[in-house]
Amino acid sequence: MNASFHFNALWHLHAYLDWFMCLVKLGKTVVHVFHPR
Repeated sequence: MNASFHFNALWHLHAYLDWFMCLVKLGKTVVHVFHPR
């Protein structure tokens, strides 16, 4: 495994985590709207 490939893998993982956190926030917002406590 070379450094370039490793860097690309980390960058894609970071982008995926950002997208996942955005999805989680959206899900929490939807749950809060439809199921207020």
